[in-house]
Amino acid sequence: MPKQGVPRSPTYLLQAEWSEPPANGAVNAYYLQARRRHWLLWIRYLDDGDYPWTWHWVLIGYCERRGVDERTAAVHLLLEYWTYRAENSVCRSDPYEWINAAAFLSVADVEAIVRELRRRSQ
Repeated sequence: MPKQGVPRSPTYLLQAEWSEPPANGAVNAYYLQARRRHWLLWIRYLDDGDYPWTWHWVLIGYCERRGVDERTAAVHLLLEYWTYRAENSVCRSDPYEWINAAAFLSVADVEAIVRELRRRSQ
């Protein structure tokens, strides 16, 4: 398994936010990092429960790199993480209320991932 820590040169995928309970004000940024043998999906979240506020990095998924391009890895890793989160969380099934910043993945890409997430949960 890849090591935890702050990733070097990750690709910024998107940032999403919630304002409704139970995740009031949650801001999560998602990044993809290319390593020699794996694609790593990272979440960077804001901890506003302490002063000063700090950002934390957490490795939330990975897959083999061989034969998998960057976009495919980003889409599938996000889909799998959000599926896991929807099945194992008290939060609502949607992985965000709004997208603050689209980057490597467009808003249309993210909406397509969420449509698949909803289809799986039916």
